[in-house]
Amino acid sequence: MYEVKLPVPSDSVLIIGTGGESREQKEWAGGVATDNPILHSNGSSIRRLSGVSVSVAGQGLDGAEVSTTTPLDNVPAGAVFRASGEVMVNVRGKAEIKGRGADQRARAEVTIRVFVETLEPVGDVNSLLKAGTGRAKSADQ
Repeated sequence: MYEVKLPVPSDSVLIIGTGGESREQKEWAGGVATDNPILHSNGSSIRRLSGVSVSVAGQGLDGAEVSTTTPLDNVPAGAVFRASGEVMVNVRGKAEIKGRGADQRARAEVTIRVFVETLEPVGDVNSLLKAGTGRAKSADQ
């Protein structure tokens, strides 16, 4: 297994809600979740988000898991968030060959996790679309 952790400038990250929730991550002991939250170095609990899309420097990260210390109850569809504070992209890759002889096949697994210390709501997609529906005038009008 290979793993790469990349610090990313927060101004290069865009997160859009597709409708989901935020769950506080718990520590595990003996294969069982405890009541103790996983804490970031700033002392805040880490929350995993569902229902979000994330892009870094204009590149969408399909299927990326997103976590944050921002205390959100839910992630409204269409909500647009700006990242601030620490942002880290963690990419894990694992590849193996299964089978023997002519039955050999390769299997690869890639996991992308994005940690954003603070998510700041900056609006929603509907407002942006409404603001952009006015027809632009040409230079000769």
